[in-house]
Amino acid sequence: MIRKLNNSILFSLILIISIIIMALSLKGISGNPSESDLNTIKWREHGVFELSPERGRFALTFSIVENNSIFFTEKIARFAAPDVGITNGKYVSLFAPGLSYIIIPGYILGRIFGSAQVGTFAIISLLALSNFVLIYLISRKITSNTVAALIAGIVFLFGTPAYVYGVNLYQHHVSTFLILLSIFILTRSRRILANLLVFFLCGLSVTIDYPNFFFMLPIGIATLIRLVNINISKNKIILKINFVKFLLILAVLVPISFLMIFQNISYGNPLRLSGSVKTAKFDIKNDLSSIKNVAVKDNDKSNAEKNVVGFFDTRNLLNGFYLHFISRDRGILTFTPIMFIGFVAIIYAYIKKIRHTTFFISILLLIILLYSLWGDPWGGWAFGSRYFVSAYALLSIFIAIILNKLKKNIYFIIFFAILLFYSISVNTIGAITTIANPPQVEILHLEKISGMIQRYSYDRGIEMLNVNNSKSFVFQEFASKYITAWNYYFIIVIPLLGVSTGLLFLLYKNTIR
Repeated sequence: MIRKLNNSILFSLILIISIIIMALSLKGISGNPSESDLNTIKWREHGVFELSPERGRFALTFSIVENNSIFFTEKIARFAAPDVGITNGKYVSLFAPGLSYIIIPGYILGRIFGSAQVGTFAIISLLALSNFVLIYLISRKITSNTVAALIAGIVFLFGTPAYVYGVNLYQHHVSTFLILLSIFILTRSRRILANLLVFFLCGLSVTIDYPNFFFMLPIGIATLIRLVNINISKNKIILKINFVKFLLILAVLVPISFLMIFQNISYGNPLRLSGSVKTAKFDIKNDLSSIKNVAVKDNDKSNAEKNVVGFFDTRNLLNGFYLHFISRDRGILTFTPIMFIGFVAIIYAYIKKIRHTTFFISILLLIILLYSLWGDPWGGWAFGSRYFVSAYALLSIFIAIILNKLKKNIYFIIFFAILLFYSISVNTIGAITTIANPPQVEILHLEKISGMIQRYSYDRGIEMLNVNNSKSFVFQEFASKYITAWNYYFIIVIPLLGVSTGLLFLLYKNTIR
């Protein structure tokens, strides 16, 4: 009883600290923008909506709530550009619509308090915190070690670019939440309702981001296998299938039906994906972040030639591996080297045949392979590899496993602490400054048209801190009157390093399990 109480107190304390840190880091400015306001500097590139993926998803939410329509007016379309399509003379979103609907409650609640954008972004922060909780629960189930599980959650939430995308408007935490929740359900229950919910989540994930179909595929297959009884005798294998239970898979069709209705209204065909829709063209000046990636986009191709399969190419594979793992503009080595311990932990878990290891590896490999084949492995302008947020979550679970194994090895703990401190320090910079880091391949072109030296790693955020600039809502609205941006950075990062140190000490002393 005392041990459970200690576990609950420790978890609650770490969760409260995490909530405070996320609130201090949340990106935003006060105000409820109108259509005309959206295209001002205050809200666009130099304001809160730095990049088109944020603008595009917010634009659909704005249009649904304010105009009761999934079609964009010209002003909204210009705000969302270049991720705007045109069908039958109407402007449409080129993103899967799920996220834009999920954040509607945050938009409405934020609007009531005069901060619609902040309320919208806060939904993503809540989901990021939910992912922290799920990683803790899954890790604790596997390792039976509360402290190792909490460290795994801290590593993911604050030691990777997941921190950065947890305070901005991107789909990655929603996708990660659906993956982790499905894993949590599968590892906890075999009941009919659990299977039904997992199938529903598989379908829902596709409405958030089309590539989620591949990442949820192992989860869907694992759920199907649970509905089959296999009896192996000497001469034959007998499969017993309960077709009534197999009907549970129809739960996938509920969110998929919503997606098809949206696509039919937007694109004129329920099976037409946004990647094949003609892109609307606008003359947008002084928008460096909208410059096309000259390394991955062929400007001579017409919109009529666009197709979804064309985004994947095996020739991209080696370059994709380099970019995601080693490069200075996106690589794990630069932004979150603590994740390499996760890869080492995979080897240990596989050798020791720890439960669910193969299952986790299958999802992880699909994420790595798909986004290494992707035509734009940089993820446009971004902080670190934003495509790997879900991969970071799975790797963090493996980190809990290796921490539990090596918790008494002081040299490992020290080495782990150094990597973690570096990773937290770097990603805190991105969380409170900017995610608008151009790919390295664009630098010469950008410097030519801007007449300025262009940074392409977390040093871009350091430049912002040097000029006393932060995009944190709390800093811009309140703290900037009293302290500098660097002071604000240390107010956030020092407690994170302190919490990490305390947890590693508890792990080493093994005082709480």
